[in-house]
Amino acid sequence: MMRRSATVRIELDVRWLYIAALLAVAAIAPVFLPEYLVGQLIKGYILGIAAVGLNILYYYTGLVSFGHAMFMATGAYTVGILTVKAGWSLGPAVAAAFLTTLLAGLFVGYVSLRHIRIYFALLTLAFGQLLYTFLVKFREITGGDDGIIGIPRPQAFDTVTSFYYFTLIVAAATLYVAWRVVNSPLGLAFRAVRDNAERARLLGINVERVRLASFVASAMVTGVAGMLWAMYERVISPVMAYWTESAQLVFATLLGGPSWFLGPFIGGVVLNAIISNLVLRIEYWLFILGIVLVGLTLFLPDGLASLPRVIRRSGVTKGGG
Repeated sequence: MMRRSATVRIELDVRWLYIAALLAVAAIAPVFLPEYLVGQLIKGYILGIAAVGLNILYYYTGLVSFGHAMFMATGAYTVGILTVKAGWSLGPAVAAAFLTTLLAGLFVGYVSLRHIRIYFALLTLAFGQLLYTFLVKFREITGGDDGIIGIPRPQAFDTVTSFYYFTLIVAAATLYVAWRVVNSPLGLAFRAVRDNAERARLLGINVERVRLASFVASAMVTGVAGMLWAMYERVISPVMAYWTESAQLVFATLLGGPSWFLGPFIGGVVLNAIISNLVLRIEYWLFILGIVLVGLTLFLPDGLASLPRVIRRSGVTKGGG
């Protein structure tokens, strides 16, 4: 028992070292990278934030959403419509985007969580496609297929490099809040419901409310990613809500490893790097991406988060041999 506790403590210490190293590398990255790659990192961070949001629902509560990109689109379109169409300043528009994402999470979660397992996943997919259709058809409000162009950035972060640090700060703050949530008593309730809903109910936990709280928290974090995306790209389109974008969030979560809190964030950065490079070099890039994901599933079933453990075990095996 003592040996197991020591092993867990060592793994936690190693992970904190990884986090410190990642923050140090992220802080100095713009000094050494060209502007194009800095922009790719911004996109990777945004995708990573959205994947962490999805993982609150997936890993910590045991529910899979196939339409979670709808909350990215909700945050992005609220900012876009209010700033470009209604003439609001950026600050109030972002505040309204938080409220809109909260209400969307409450509504979609309340309806979808009447069912669980595959029916829940299909309902979230249906809601995502409904939002996509709304964004395409209601051209007067959303711009239709053309989307919305000219979304403002914060004046102090108008360049790519300055917006990179803005994104890094927002990502760190968002991930910290999300980490506090999943490690709070509410987060423990998430896991209790995930592990055994009936036992949790017998212990006095309101399973339905806990699942709804998880869904709303997940939606809010994903919505932050959508707001950042709108401000960085300054152009948004209905594709943001399409099911393929939700699939990317699932891929990023599995790629990074859902069992480690930062795994989906790292998965988002890596997945964006893979996609951005494959698109430029290979016509059938989805085929290659599929091979990469299958390989990771077979050899790293817990995603990239399990890579250090696999390397250590490999070293121990060789040393023992």
